[in-house]
Amino acid sequence: MTTALRGLHRAQVQLALQVLAEVVEDGAAADRALARQVRGNRKLGAKDRRWLAALVYGVLRRVCQLRARAGDEPGAWLSALLVEEYDAEVDQLDRFGLPAPPPPVAPTAAAARNWPPWLNAAAEAHFSAPRCDAIAQAMADQAAVDLRVNRLRCSPEQALQALQAEGIAVERVAAAPQALRLERRQPLQQTTPWRQGWIEPQDVGSQWICALLEARPGERIADWCAGAGGKALALAADQEDRGAILALDTDATRLSRIEARAQRLGVGSIATAALARDGWLDPALLPEGGFDAVLVDAPCSGSGTLRRHPEQVLRAVDLDALAEQQLAILGQAAGAVRRGGRLVYATCSFLPQENDAVVARFLANHPAFSVVEAARVLPVPPASETDPWLRTLPDVSACDGFCALRLVRAR
Repeated sequence: MTTALRGLHRAQVQLALQVLAEVVEDGAAADRALARQVRGNRKLGAKDRRWLAALVYGVLRRVCQLRARAGDEPGAWLSALLVEEYDAEVDQLDRFGLPAPPPPVAPTAAAARNWPPWLNAAAEAHFSAPRCDAIAQAMADQAAVDLRVNRLRCSPEQALQALQAEGIAVERVAAAPQALRLERRQPLQQTTPWRQGWIEPQDVGSQWICALLEARPGERIADWCAGAGGKALALAADQEDRGAILALDTDATRLSRIEARAQRLGVGSIATAALARDGWLDPALLPEGGFDAVLVDAPCSGSGTLRRHPEQVLRAVDLDALAEQQLAILGQAAGAVRRGGRLVYATCSFLPQENDAVVARFLANHPAFSVVEAARVLPVPPASETDPWLRTLPDVSACDGFCALRLVRAR
């Protein structure tokens, strides 16, 4: 067996195939499918878990390339990966229970970028080929682990020193005052800063979006499409937990995760409510006069988060249908903003079709709203002196790909 494959066994390979089957056939998120396999196989050691993650994410980070070469079967993808990156031989693949892969073929531009055709076409409509290549290359890398320091419990310097005291290699992040970044992935749940609620995982780009809203103590804020509440928790800290935040989502299961997270972080100002299936808010939940600020983290293609969720390239995406949904949600949320209030629209997509085009249509139909340049709120960078949007990408901003724009309603 080649040195690169030392420690890899048939059982690890077969577990990896089970995870890939969940992702491909059932649409499961890769991280959750991987965690389920680990929980269900208590005898897996640290090396086993590392191999399992390496195989699953190794395939998913190149799945469009591997599919172009080997067809639609995850077993063939894994074979091609082991041959190309680990110099596996046919007899080794056979021992792992894997088929021999077909010969390599020249990939299309989309496959070379590990982008599905819909994403490649959408990106090439707005970016040059070299820019698309650079974005794709950055998206192929593993995302860093960013932390938000919970200002309700400690300062960034206190959290930094406490983590370092426990052997965690971590550093401050420029232009993100509450952010820390791990130098390498390490478990945090047993550390004192985690147990005391000093830190919370949150990508730096996501932290900048929260800063763009500029939450203030005493304000009434709505987090539309809040999911599991990461941004709502950050906004509560910005308010010093002296305000009223309503976290809204159509998925009550995701909303239910907020309570435990809030308790660990010492946050008491967040309430949750489920939106109707069509996205409308129960009028009884609207405060008199409207919310002071509303954050709309709209459902999107997720093109900016492929480093964290590479399995998203396997999903069929209808950008036109998404844009209609995004416009409808933005319009619904805008109706809940008080006169003079703030509205931030954000996606984890770098595609203008889901950002610039959606907001342009919104503004054409909502003349009471106007644009506030990101540079009036955030430092440059991450804001730009020439672009009102906050735009981040991993090759430029060292974080996930986000787009966000702040609007204000006329008094």
